Amino acid sequence: MFLNYSTPESNRVNNFLRLLDQIYDRDPKIALEFISHCINDYKDTKGLETQAQHEQGKFFQSGYLIQPGLKLTVMTDSGSQLDVKKLKSDIRALDVPKYEKNCVLLISVKKYDLSPEDFQDFNVHFAYETFESLCRHKLCDLRSQEMNDIVSEYIQYCLEDGLIDGFRHYIGIVDNTNIEPMRTFGIYDEPVECGFSSHGYIGFCLERNMKFLYKIDSIVRVSLECEKHELENQSLIAQTMVLKHDTETVGDERELKRKLAAYISERWKNDKKDLRHGYRFYCGQPYEVPLNSNTRCLHLFNITYLRSTHDRAFLDLRTAFEGDLDSLSPQQIAMGQNFRYGRT
Repeated sequence: MFLNYSTPESNRVNNFLRLLDQIYDRDPKIALEFISHCINDYKDTKGLETQAQHEQGKFFQSGYLIQPGLKLTVMTDSGSQLDVKKLKSDIRALDVPKYEKNCVLLISVKKYDLSPEDFQDFNVHFAYETFESLCRHKLCDLRSQEMNDIVSEYIQYCLEDGLIDGFRHYIGIVDNTNIEPMRTFGIYDEPVECGFSSHGYIGFCLERNMKFLYKIDSIVRVSLECEKHELENQSLIAQTMVLKHDTETVGDERELKRKLAAYISERWKNDKKDLRHGYRFYCGQPYEVPLNSNTRCLHLFNITYLRSTHDRAFLDLRTAFEGDLDSLSPQQIAMGQNFRYGRT
């Protein structure tokens, strides 16, 4: 769906325009609401036409989105340090016809201190996003059933192109009455249609208390060429298993297959859950959350940071922990080490 163009900057502009086209083809109203959300103040439900990047400023790539009454210029940087003077020079040089509203949306890899007030003298409405904020927040609101595959594929493109950090500090919070298989095997299964998310951790709650969590080592999809009655045969499952990796696998793939085979067999024997096709598996090493750990209440912490996707919410661990999270092991996070506040 998302293509490679002549330069990385062209990729970023044109693939964002392709994203808008794909959303508009499925639901024009949602597409226009998404655009309004990005540029903060424009709402219309009339036609949409995007034009692939065909103009390169001296420093920034740009492409266009046109509606009756609106021209939106989408710009992106090279990923290096932003030069605001050069950005203003390129905006000033844009061929901006007389529309009811002229907008410029800059999408950057890094986060900069930019404000619409800095561009008041250019006769344009200026809006600014990072690819990170776009994927973490704006696109999360579109994760309805009909948009999920488009959103997931765009996020995957951003991951592969290095435009976002892969949500590695995000924890997916699961509130599930049947958490024992996840605790035993360190595997969480979810239907593929729920979409792909490369968050770094999963926390499992029961009765509003976090019981255990793990750092995700591998995210895979599984295809099994066996019959239902053969799902109790773990060795057969492992032999017929075909893996499709959504992330790079940590550790030995044969061991991962053995672990998945045991989990799939267990879920069939105990719950009659058929996991042969259509599921994504988040795998890691479980760590118990002690009774006296602040992490027990992590799912209640700073509720404004939670983003719901189906039955799962996401929390940025950086809002709950101080210091460098990369220096903390999953076990230290489970113990509540460097927790920002006391128990709530």
